[in-house]
Amino acid sequence: MLSDCLVLVTRPEEVADVTLKLFAGWGAEVCHAPVLKVHPVENKLDSDIGELDTLIFVSRHAVRYSSKLIDSCARKQNALDILAVGPATAALLKAEYDLTATIPAQGVGGVALLANFDHSYWQHRKVGVVRSVDAPTDLLDELTSLNAKVLVLNVYQRQLNHAAYSAVEQFVAAPHRIKIVTGFSSDSLSALRKVAADKFSQLASMPLIVVSLAIAEQASELSWSGPVEVAKSTDEVDLRLAINRLAC
Repeated sequence: MLSDCLVLVTRPEEVADVTLKLFAGWGAEVCHAPVLKVHPVENKLDSDIGELDTLIFVSRHAVRYSSKLIDSCARKQNALDILAVGPATAALLKAEYDLTATIPAQGVGGVALLANFDHSYWQHRKVGVVRSVDAPTDLLDELTSLNAKVLVLNVYQRQLNHAAYSAVEQFVAAPHRIKIVTGFSSDSLSALRKVAADKFSQLASMPLIVVSLAIAEQASELSWSGPVEVAKSTDEVDLRLAINRLAC
């Protein structure tokens, strides 16, 4: 399916394995350039945590570093609505904590998740958002505009991994006829621009696969000139369809 194709995966080490194996299984050569490093942070659990109505996990990292948080919510789990921004995050919640999470009916991401519910659902609802220290505030802002009472629960932090530049350099210089860049979060795409430095303009002329319209918009803001294809999720079927649309 992807013979003579080189795919750049920028996901952090901890969550990249499935994606790397997926593209390799389709016959592609895969270049891994983890442009972000992820570290847990100590979260001082607020006394209001036991009063939460809804808990939103924004990524698999949010799940991985939430054991103390989930322990603190243990007595509330039956009453809590557990939400996840995509199927991979929901799957990890089920595997690690046997928690069933609601995911977006279409697409992935915070905006897609909010679309599952009427505005009235959020009014005066106490919502905990499990996220990174430096995550964008778009989801928080949207929840606040819906009159939800938002509690920010930072459980991890991301840092640029400049060591990934060498992998980006090798990817750009490789002789493959077809090269595809993947961007599975707005943050990883922004980090790629910074880590790639002088190589970014060459990357930006190549085909790009993203998993939400928000990431596609981010690519546009970064002056991405190559074709951008939006997969509905990181699931195998959706990624395969996106690749087919790129006519590789």
